[in-house]
Amino acid sequence: MVTAFCGVVLLFWGVLAASPDQFLLPVIGSLSAAFSYGIATNYAKANARLAPFETAHGSLWAASLLLLPMLFLWPVKQVPTAESLIAVVGLGIVCTGVAFPLYYRLIRDIGASSALTVTFLNPVFATLWGALYLAEAVTPQQLLGMAVILAGTALSTGFRVGDLVRRRKPA
Repeated sequence: MVTAFCGVVLLFWGVLAASPDQFLLPVIGSLSAAFSYGIATNYAKANARLAPFETAHGSLWAASLLLLPMLFLWPVKQVPTAESLIAVVGLGIVCTGVAFPLYYRLIRDIGASSALTVTFLNPVFATLWGALYLAEAVTPQQLLGMAVILAGTALSTGFRVGDLVRRRKPA
């Protein structure tokens, strides 16, 4: 997991070093999210008797209540467009509402440590989607960071490419 974490640092180091004042709030938000994942994962591990849906439901309500005061600290500056509201609802229902029960089922089925490694893949896919859909440039350092993340995730989960090759060969 330390290897994957180092990959995340490597992936974003150039961006953060360029203008650290501009990224302080997002970094604090990301660290808070990681901290919350840690709490939720340990809770799910300790309360394995709960169904994944129940744990996800509770986690999402807790997150909503924790974020509610932010609405008053940083009020919206303009009325959101219909397109942005649809995007938020889609992200909330599809990306979070469907993913969380699957995540908590992973915790139950393969263990907390292995399930938690999925969070290291988020920056990899965020970078790839940014390159594919927003034409953002991907630097060699970012490619190296993504490779280190994938290697660290593979080490943490015990994944081996050879296992895939053996599965494909008929017995």
